[in-house]
Amino acid sequence: MQNETSNTALIAEFVEQNIQDAMKTLFSSSDIGAQKAAAAEIAQFFGASATIKNALEESDTTEQEQKLISSFHNNLTLLVQKTWVEKDDITLKEQVIYRLDNLCKALNPDNYNTSYAEIVPMLKDAVYLMFGAQAQKDDFTEYAFRIDPGFGVFWWYITCLPEESPATSMEAKIKLLPGFVFMSNF
Repeated sequence: MQNETSNTALIAEFVEQNIQDAMKTLFSSSDIGAQKAAAAEIAQFFGASATIKNALEESDTTEQEQKLISSFHNNLTLLVQKTWVEKDDITLKEQVIYRLDNLCKALNPDNYNTSYAEIVPMLKDAVYLMFGAQAQKDDFTEYAFRIDPGFGVFWWYITCLPEESPATSMEAKIKLLPGFVFMSNF
């Protein structure tokens, strides 16, 4: 977990122990069952219903999962479209919307791991568009926690997502669904 050591005190100040433990399990455990339980706990913290566990368990796309992807797409598109950006960032804004459209259309249980490598940077770009240069500063994690602890946990979660795709589509799905839940409700 990249930022955990440098932000341990800050995280302890804002994040309940069960979420800290779930984040650690999600990103360091090799036990898929433990990862699923951790992802479900984080997703519930982000506002998911208890039925998120079903989406994490199924190897086929469930109706709930399709609704989540649709909500993620619609809400993130709206957030990015409505965000005022500097002239230099207009192209990035258009690229994020284009990438989001294509990724959400193509996302299915068999390709979470191939889409993963595009989704993680896109999420970071979306946060950059919403917060500007502040999102690239070293103290952004603290800033995020102080403006909205829930968003702070989301930012911490994003910074913990490994850059490289997980080995399997299921592992990628487990890591991505909590973020989809947050962005669906933000």
